[in-house]
This record gives sequence, C-alpha cells and structure tokens, in this order.
Amino acid sequence: MKSTYNEILQNMKAAYNKELGREIAENSIDEKKLEAIASELYGLSCYGDFILKQAFVQTATGGYLDRHGALRDCKRKLGTKAKGTLTFGINEAIASDIVIEKGTVCSKPNYPLIQYSTDETVILKAGNTSISVSCTALGNGEKYNLEGDNLLVLVNPPSGIEYAFNTYPITGGSDDESDGSFRKRIMSTFKIPLNYFNKSSIELEIKNIGNIKDCSIKQSDTPGSVRVIVSCPGELTSEELEGIKKAFPQIELFGVKIRFEYAKKTHVSIKVKANVDSISDEASQKQEIYDNIYEILTRNKINYNISLDEIRKAALKIDSVQSVEISGTNVLGDCILCDGDGYILLDNLEVELYEC
Repeated sequence: MKSTYNEILQNMKAAYNKELGREIAENSIDEKKLEAIASELYGLSCYGDFILKQAFVQTATGGYLDRHGALRDCKRKLGTKAKGTLTFGINEAIASDIVIEKGTVCSKPNYPLIQYSTDETVILKAGNTSISVSCTALGNGEKYNLEGDNLLVLVNPPSGIEYAFNTYPITGGSDDESDGSFRKRIMSTFKIPLNYFNKSSIELEIKNIGNIKDCSIKQSDTPGSVRVIVSCPGELTSEELEGIKKAFPQIELFGVKIRFEYAKKTHVSIKVKANVDSISDEASQKQEIYDNIYEILTRNKINYNISLDEIRKAALKIDSVQSVEISGTNVLGDCILCDGDGYILLDNLEVELYEC
C-alpha cells in the first residue's frame, strides 16, 4: 500500500493550508469533509492494491488465481472424501435382528467433528455379533484418513449396537489444492512448450486430470511400452484412465502401449520444535506454524525429496519464530527422503513450542 489513511489526510490538510494560507480549524466542517474524502481515497487505494495483486499469477489468490489457471488450461484440484469400511458389533449374540440404517454416523477417536457415514442399510442377523458396511467421510480432506484398528465413537448408534471399529484403514481423503501448489503448477506451464509431444508437456497435461497429484513418465523395460506413474488419493477412475490415454496423441500412430502404475507411498511422521519469543496463544501459534509447513509436506510429488531447509524457512516466516528443529521418519541429513518412483505421504505432523 502506497499511503495510509493518516498520510492521505495530512497531505490534504497541507494542501488546504497552502491554498488558503491558514490552518484548518480543528473539528470544523472543512476538517470533517477532508476526513470523509480521505477515508474514500484510502478505500480506493486499498482496492487498487488488491486489484494489482490479483492481476498477476505470482500474487493472485483464491478465485482470481483460478481464472489465471483457466487461461493456461489448468484447474485447481478439488478435495476428495475418504472411504473405507466400518464394523458394527455387540458383545453377545441376541435372538433378534438389528438394523443399521444408511447414514449411521461414527466419529474419529478424540476428534468429534471428523465423522463417517454408512453408505447403505445393513442388518446384523440374530445370532451374529458383528457386520461390516462401507462408509464415506462427511467432509473432504486428509484429516479424515484413518489408520486401521481404531475403536470409533458412535454418534447416532442404532438401538442395541455397542461398538464400531475399522479393521482396515479409511483412505482416499485429500484437501483442496492450495494456492501455493496451484500457483507453481500454473507457472510451470510458461516454461514448457505445450505441444503434447515432449515428456514434460504430457506430464503436465496428465496432472490436470481428475485428482492426479503428480505424474512421471518413464521408458519401460518392455519394448513398445511406456510407464506412466501417478500419485493420487485413490484408485484411478475409468474417466481418468481415458484422459491419460488422450494425453498421448502419438500412441495410436506408433502402437505404443501404456503401463499405468501407482507411485509408492513413503509414509512419514514429522515433529517440529519451534523456539518462539513468547507463548501467548499456544493453539493459534501452533496452527500458524502447522499451516505454513503442511503445504510443503503434502505436495505428493514423485521422486521428490523435501529439504528441511525449505521447512525451516516456511516456519521462520512467522515473526515470533526464532529457530526450528525438525525430526521424523525417513529424515537423512537435511532431507526427507522418498522411495524410488514414490512420493512422500504425511501421516502425522506435530508442532511443539518452546520459549527462547
């Protein structure tokens, strides 16, 4: 912003004094008029700064960044809902059936707002003690992913049901693509000739399909075929598979076959110890550091080792943070390593605060 409200007002008063040759009277009608005009000019200045910021890919945000993406044929990745299976049960078999209605809700242990709903109505038959049913998270996001063997909280339990758990992980949840990640993807289109005949161009096109987070194209050991390795929160749909095939216009010309592969997941848990000037609001301070780091750790880029220095710099952007210590799984030297043809999948990020 070029000028503050007070600067605008003082400049107007100075011009008034110069033109009339006298000081403007305090609390006079003229002073109030100048204050009203200064307020409007300040509002216009703020709006002008906002418009200027949204005019460029490097600084645009939200819906304005989406418009820049549309000009480069890029769409923001939308979040997905986690899916899995819940098992409902009773401690002892009874002589009557128990109906578990579609829409029965359970919540994640210790997280009452992270909930899962059953996809269909099932019946626990008399004489049985448990039954399983598919479920879907009630919201989008990675926070809905849940490891296996958890005892869940029954939110609206059917009469007679005593417990619910997930034997296998509930997976597939992903967040909406962040502005930072989407901006980098848009910027990359300016560096690559979009002719669909070079490797980078095809990879970029595939990354625009559905919920595919990243793509790596490699020559296959099998003659006449090419490997297409993708990272995505769930299984590829038939539409996504068809979209990948269309990204290779030369396939039919040369009779090349595509081998679809899922990138290997390198599960990591990271702990960040931040030394801050003072701890005034621990929860909000932790969340601010968490948000700055989270985007870096959830890019799902194939064959991409994350530099700890990048994480430190993200945390140190916050004024109160003086230093950062990072530890976790798959940390070697100054990098978080991912497996070959794999990507880093964040299981847990923990932030601790310490006063300097």
